[in-house]
Amino acid sequence: MTPEPHDHVSILLVDPSRADGTVASLRQRFKVVEAATVVAALKALNLVRPSAVVMELTLPDGDALAICREAKRHPAPAAVLVTTAATDNVPNALIAGCDGVLMKPFPPNLLHTRLARLLHQRALRVQQKTWLQHKKLSHLKERFQATQTGTNLIWAETYCPSCRLGHAVSFDATSHRRLWFACLVCRHVWIAKVDGSQRAALRNLSGANLYFSPG
Repeated sequence: MTPEPHDHVSILLVDPSRADGTVASLRQRFKVVEAATVVAALKALNLVRPSAVVMELTLPDGDALAICREAKRHPAPAAVLVTTAATDNVPNALIAGCDGVLMKPFPPNLLHTRLARLLHQRALRVQQKTWLQHKKLSHLKERFQATQTGTNLIWAETYCPSCRLGHAVSFDATSHRRLWFACLVCRHVWIAKVDGSQRAALRNLSGANLYFSPG
């Protein structure tokens, strides 16, 4: 199954501070529905059933993570990309089930690259779910679900500098040599240099461009 054509993909954009240029850029490739509050976003989720949600974590009327949790309850869950400058909120977004995090500010081409990757992964998940339901292979279904992490990667041997526990999650990068990490136990967030084993793993997973535009 190939990913949905972009002109047929609905994107729910939830960001009261979004730049007009970002919206215009997205509208060139997607059907964009906008919401500026949690209440409006939850309503749009159920009316539109978007393929992806691009959302800010700081909203004026409540818990933005309710949007992520609701999106993941749907039979065909939307891919959820969090865009924020508030690093302290990222661990809770990862726990809520977001598929990717893009730290602000970012260029529009990077937003499109990250969205394309998440939409491709979502299309594959839909294909796998349909096939597995047809075949009724529950043990394979569990295996597939266990490997779905979007652009968030779990590193068993990367330890939190605060609580010293492993299984840190990388969610974005500041450069090709430095990654953002979060600990889902103590909620600490930090930047660290990519080591040799991580660089090799990133290259095997994505051609070294998991967090960047190709080029």
